[in-house]
Formats: sequence, structure tokens, C-alpha cells
Amino acid sequence: MRVVNKSFNVMLLLLICLLQGCKPTGTPNFQKLTLPKFPNYYLLCPADYCNVTPNAISPIYPVGADDLFSAFNQVISQQPRTSFVYSIPENGQYVLVHKTVVFGFPVDISIQFMALSANQSTFAIFAQNRYGLYDFGLTKKLIDSWVQKINQALAT
Repeated sequence: MRVVNKSFNVMLLLLICLLQGCKPTGTPNFQKLTLPKFPNYYLLCPADYCNVTPNAISPIYPVGADDLFSAFNQVISQQPRTSFVYSIPENGQYVLVHKTVVFGFPVDISIQFMALSANQSTFAIFAQNRYGLYDFGLTKKLIDSWVQKINQALAT
């Protein structure tokens, strides 16, 4: 019993040390981003679109922006613990919140869809954990899984 309590106390102390509350990220301007000090985020951006170096370059899809959004919406509607918060359709921007499996911590996710031509589009995604200094690669894993599912939905 004492070992369990001691382990729980150590875990609780570690968790408290790593938590740093931050306000929701809102809707970023991808050309004027300021990246957080700590690696609790993931940025996926088209080449030469963001003013900072992204973690990865967004794929280009052989469909219009509306079709890309439809595929994204289809993928997101099947994701547990994920919901749309608000949108700015005239800018092609959407804000979502994903709750982590453990503790249900929120991950704020902003996405902007861009038409490159009538038959080509892409997007930029900025995802940041609202709490914690590190995410141990979980945000990257989440976004990469969404991109993979979008790729499958569009068969690219």
C-alpha cells in the first residue's frame, strides 16, 4: 500500500512539474507565427508558406480546396474526442480541439485550407498542447495519422 502511495505521489509531482497552462492558441496567421519555447506543438506547412520552419511540409493534393476540406471533415468526424470549435470560412480556417486519451488534456488544432489552382490544394496545420512542456511526439503522431487518413480518403 505504501509503495503505491509513494509511486502515485512521485507521478503526481512529476505531472505538476511538467504542466504549464497556456491559453488556447486561437486562429494563427501562418505567415506571422511565433513558435512556442517548448516542443509541445507540431507545425505542418506548405513549402515557403509559413514564416518559420515547419516540422514537416504539407502534401499537395490533386483536388480542389472544397474537396480537400470534405475529405478532412470526413476523417475528423470519425475521430474520438475531437470537435470543431469555430471557423473562419472566408479564410479557409478551422479550429478544433482534440482531448488526449490520458487525462483528457486539450490539444488546440488550427488548420487552413488553400487552393493552389482549381485542381490542386493543400493545408497548414498548427497543433499545440494546452498543458505540458513536452508532448513526447504525440501531437505529431496525431496529425500524421490524420494526414494518412486524408491521403487514403483521396487515394493519393
